[in-house]
Amino acid sequence: MKSVIEFLRVQSSDRAVSNVWINDDIRPLPPARRTWTTWAYISFWGINQICLSNWQIGASLVSAGLSVWQSVIAIVIGKIIISVVAIANGYVGAEWHIGFAVLSRYIWGIRGQYLALVQRIILSLVWFSVQSWTGGLCIQNVLASIFPSYQRMKNHFPASAKMNTKQFIGWVIFNILMIPILYIRPERMKHVVLHMNIVSAITLVCMMIWALSAAGGAGPLVSQPATVSNAELGWGIVSAVTTVIGGIAVGLTNQMDYSRFARCPGDQVAGQWISIIGFGAIMPVFGCLASSASQAIYGEAIW
Repeated sequence: MKSVIEFLRVQSSDRAVSNVWINDDIRPLPPARRTWTTWAYISFWGINQICLSNWQIGASLVSAGLSVWQSVIAIVIGKIIISVVAIANGYVGAEWHIGFAVLSRYIWGIRGQYLALVQRIILSLVWFSVQSWTGGLCIQNVLASIFPSYQRMKNHFPASAKMNTKQFIGWVIFNILMIPILYIRPERMKHVVLHMNIVSAITLVCMMIWALSAAGGAGPLVSQPATVSNAELGWGIVSAVTTVIGGIAVGLTNQMDYSRFARCPGDQVAGQWISIIGFGAIMPVFGCLASSASQAIYGEAIW
């Protein structure tokens, strides 16, 4: 029976062939690379949720006039919408194991898809620029903690540069540290991101606990009312939800690039629900609590 099946099976195409019509970005992902489980998707999306950008998102909403708890409501609504879109866009990849390159072709056409790809590349550069700058600031603080003299380093940049030498060095070091990670194949990233999430979660939670302990409570910010009028509150929350979604909207367009690594279609569903809504809503709350406590400690809220 096995020999009959082998005889009837359509022969695989030569994977060495690579041109505009067929290449490894177009071919369905081979079974050997479909290794992401539910836990892998929890870890993958945790990178976007257990991080400083998500920790600080409450700052932008509070500064827009919402109270802390109104901001939390807007964040939860935004995360639910993100989850739905991520799962819907990822279904094609999880079911058929094809990526954004294929999806963009049957929407835009063979040549029109270059427009979508160029837009995606440009937006990815902007996204990484923001993340790398935040990472550079973290490196700067780490170096200043280890070497106190680093904090007193002379600035060699003019005021028009909008950054100083310490920040620039931190940014360069962060980018250098990221280079080796680029060589890790996506199907092997699940253990790397898991360890990163553990370190990030421990760090951020410890920061919050320390701030609450030092302040003797949550601080005044959590009880501060909204500064927008009741007439503006509805649109303020709508704007806040849009802000939450806008931070990851670009990444949602090519969600199938990640979901195609799913071992089975259901893995991406459960993993994204848990991580995006769970961690995505909890970390901004922790950030708001820590910031409110910092206001009691230092006299101003530090985000």
